[in-house]
Amino acid sequence: MSLMHQLAYLREHPITRMDPFGVARRWLRWQLSARKKGSIQPWIEGTQLFVERGRYGASGAVYLGLHEVPDMALVAHFLRPDELFLDVGANLGTFSVLAAAFARARVIAFEPDPATYQLLAKNFEINGLTNVSAHACAVGDMTGEVRFSVGADSMNRIVHDTIEASQVVPIDTLDRLLPSAAAVHGIKIDVEGAELQVLAGANRALSGTHTMFVQVEVATGAQGTAVYDVLHRYGFDDYFYDPERRTFSRSPIVGYAASNLLFIRNLEEAQARVQAARKINVFRAQL
Repeated sequence: MSLMHQLAYLREHPITRMDPFGVARRWLRWQLSARKKGSIQPWIEGTQLFVERGRYGASGAVYLGLHEVPDMALVAHFLRPDELFLDVGANLGTFSVLAAAFARARVIAFEPDPATYQLLAKNFEINGLTNVSAHACAVGDMTGEVRFSVGADSMNRIVHDTIEASQVVPIDTLDRLLPSAAAVHGIKIDVEGAELQVLAGANRALSGTHTMFVQVEVATGAQGTAVYDVLHRYGFDDYFYDPERRTFSRSPIVGYAASNLLFIRNLEEAQARVQAARKINVFRAQL
C-alpha cells in the first residue's frame, strides 16, 4: 500500500475519529520500528502482537487496534467464556487473540502458510493463551493437498496455476477437523475466494444449534450470491453490525465499512448478547 493510500485509509478509519492523536503516534512508532525484521508490539486490552515488516494485513492492528472494526467488535461483544470460535484463514491471529484473550472463548485457528502459521503460534505464545489450538492446513471441501500461493501476505490463497509462486499444503474439511462433540458458536472465514468450498465441508458446524454467527469475506458476483444462498439455507440471515450502538441492521452502517459479510441466526438472542457485553478498550477508544 502506498503512503498516500495508507494515509487516506487512516484518515477515514473509525478508530482515527475516536483517537486521532493516538493513531498518529502509533503509526509513526510503527514506521520507525518496522525497519526491524519483526517486533513485539503492544496491542489492546494488555495483549501483544509479533508483527513482521511487510505484513500489511496485521500491521494495521498495531496502530488502529481493531483494524476491521465492525467485524472484530462483533467477535468481542458476542462471544462468552469457553464458547468455541473458529478462525478459518487466521493469518497472524488478530481475530483469534481477540476472541481468546478478551472474550475468553476457546479458539481453533486454521492457517495453511507455514511461515504465517509460525507467527500465529508465536502470537498465541507471547500472550500466554491456553484456550487456543491451531491447524497448519487449508480448509475446504476435500482431504488431501493443494497448491497455496507464496508472498502475498493476507492475500495468499489456493491456486491452480503452477506458474504462480506456490507451495503444497495439506487441506481438510471442518467436518473432519472439528472434535466430534464440538459446539461451535461463531465462525470467521477469510480464505480469498475459497469460501464456498469451506462452507461445503462444514455441514456439521453450520447445522449445530449453537452456531449463531458466521463472518465470511466479502464476495461478489455468482460466488457472493452462492454464499448468501448456502447460509440462508442453514437458517442464517445477513446483517450489518453497528459497534457503537451495538445493533444489527439490514442496511450498511454509515462510517463503518465491513470487511466481511455477517450472518446471524436468532437475532433476538444475538442482540441481547452484544448489548450485555462489557466495553472493549481499543487503546484510548472504547466500544
